[in-house]
Amino acid sequence: MKYGYYSVTSLVIKYNILISILKMFINLNDESDKAALSVQLEKATKILQDHYDKTSRVMLVEHNFHIIKEHLKNQKIFLEYDYNYYIKHYQPTAQKVQNETHALKGNYSHLHHIISDNVYIYIVDKYGELIIYQQPISIIDLVFRKEFKSNQGYSLIHPYLVKTKDIIIQGAGEIIFVKNNSKEIKGCVVNNKSGHFMPPESTLQNVNMALKDTFKNNITIINIAIKKF
Repeated sequence: MKYGYYSVTSLVIKYNILISILKMFINLNDESDKAALSVQLEKATKILQDHYDKTSRVMLVEHNFHIIKEHLKNQKIFLEYDYNYYIKHYQPTAQKVQNETHALKGNYSHLHHIISDNVYIYIVDKYGELIIYQQPISIIDLVFRKEFKSNQGYSLIHPYLVKTKDIIIQGAGEIIFVKNNSKEIKGCVVNNKSGHFMPPESTLQNVNMALKDTFKNNITIINIAIKKF
């Protein structure tokens, strides 16, 4: 149903409720107030997670599973995209797109350019560096499946963001950064939705580590796990 509990319209509402509560949470200073609001934050997270658990997803790309290999190293999952397939299908466009990406590390100067409450595509590369494409889309556009587009008009896919010679990552998906009243990023909602890498739910642990490292543990992270590819 267009306006049913598991409709796309309902999904927009669930996202907005979660982000509104998260924004209130990161602006609180009193620990007792935060503890009380954390209960509502957990409920809103479960409602959004339930939506993805109960609704089917269509794979974004038709390809064979042998294109992606999983490696386990130091208790971390790494995903490797087939190099020859990447060179043949993606490299020329990737080289053009990569100039429009941001690696979030250290005292990076483009922090103020990140738009709160919008959706970015991201990867965590094999070194644990968080990389996003600079242009986000709105939550409404995300839910209604509008494509991520580069400034040059290319349809964006996660392999384009990988800058290492071997196409190996620790995680990939979509992320919404949430800023507090001082315009600082203090919260985020992040998933593992990538039709090309098809990262398992467990890769969100790698993503969380990258986020905590980037923001010096001073960020509230909400994980939404995509379990169906």
